[in-house]
Amino acid sequence: MLGPVLLSAAREATLSDALGESAGLLDTAESREAVTCGAWIIPDERAIVLGRMQHAGRVLERLDDESWSVVRRSSTGTAVAVDGALIVSVALPAIDAVFRDATMRTVINRNVRLLLAGLRSASLPTAYFGREWLSWQRRPLAVIGLEMTPSGAVLLEALFTLRGSLAVPRALTTDAERSIDRYAGKTPARLEEAANGRRIEEVARAILEGIVERVGVGSHEL
Repeated sequence: MLGPVLLSAAREATLSDALGESAGLLDTAESREAVTCGAWIIPDERAIVLGRMQHAGRVLERLDDESWSVVRRSSTGTAVAVDGALIVSVALPAIDAVFRDATMRTVINRNVRLLLAGLRSASLPTAYFGREWLSWQRRPLAVIGLEMTPSGAVLLEALFTLRGSLAVPRALTTDAERSIDRYAGKTPARLEEAANGRRIEEVARAILEGIVERVGVGSHEL
């Protein structure tokens, strides 16, 4: 039986610290056999965040644009552009720790329900249609990343941009990357737009509260 969710309360951080702490939730979930979640608000940094398996040279033609930094997250998935960001992460000690019907084939499809519940709690109803992003009002709002350990512990990350577009600027990308329609012809939404005037800290806290409520076992702060 699951114990309380271990909660890393929403806070401001640098992008580097946020990505490192998010990745660290996986070890915590595995070692303490508990669902673990957290949220990090990055107020101002502009960056291209590559997925763990992506080759920078296959995505980015230009790496010398000083207005953008290039970083890599621990989870797999597509590159995302952020101009200020929110990262929300959930780590599970096993694929089926919360949803007993989850399997290797359905690991994202089942466990993304936690992120969807959190976003509903924050009055941001979203849907997952099997792509690499969550849809809000038929527009991509967050890119999802996945990481797993050999024992089966799972990390799901949702990356939101506060401003601008999740899409990597075409001027920076390779011909090969530009040939891929990452967002099915849709214009990604920024979180400040979806939040509709609410403080991002308030939104982040509500998302975490919704995740904890969906797991249904209470929480302890890390």
